[in-house]
Amino acid sequence: KQTLGPLFDELAEKNNALAETDRAIREEYRGLPSKNKVQEDLKRIEWEVMTTPTREMLGREDELIQRSASLRRTLEEFKGIENKQGKKQDYIAEKRVTETEINALRDEINKLAEQSQEHHERMILFYDQTDKDKKRADEIHGSYVEKIQQVEAIKEDLNLILPEVNAIRDGLKASDLKISELRKMNTQQRAEAMKQSALRKMENGDKLSFEDLRLIYGEEDNEED
Repeated sequence: KQTLGPLFDELAEKNNALAETDRAIREEYRGLPSKNKVQEDLKRIEWEVMTTPTREMLGREDELIQRSASLRRTLEEFKGIENKQGKKQDYIAEKRVTETEINALRDEINKLAEQSQEHHERMILFYDQTDKDKKRADEIHGSYVEKIQQVEAIKEDLNLILPEVNAIRDGLKASDLKISELRKMNTQQRAEAMKQSALRKMENGDKLSFEDLRLIYGEEDNEED
């Protein structure tokens, strides 16, 4: 996969080549006349040679030929400079291609960095949520354990109290039985007392009530049975 390092090295090489070509072009242009002026001078000489009668050209041929040759050499120099100008344009085009590749790779790197940052943030949120869930689970578990411990403590207290409760309950049952026996005994004693009172009334010749008769004779019937 392509990286920025080699691309920057390539761009530096092209910038150096472009700068060197610029220096060479400026150096060759230094001291040269205008290209248009050279072309115009050459055309003028050629026109003069073609249109001037031969007898008038006598004595001037060498001068015109030398000047024409000099102008042509100057134009050749311009062609060399133009070739360098073409190379310069090639360097500029190659430089732009490399810069485009660098920018594209930078965009890709930035995009990957953004995706990595988003992934990193999502992971942080995930772990935060996981920590919260774990904390909540620990709290619930702790509460559950605490409730279990409370229940166990209550069971222990009940184990200590139940014997006392059972003893109290047994004592209450015994007390109820005793009270019932006492009540039964008191009823018999009252009935006996009332019977003796009725017998005394009968012995004294007092008038007896139905209850007195029931106590006296009812008791006797029960005894005969």
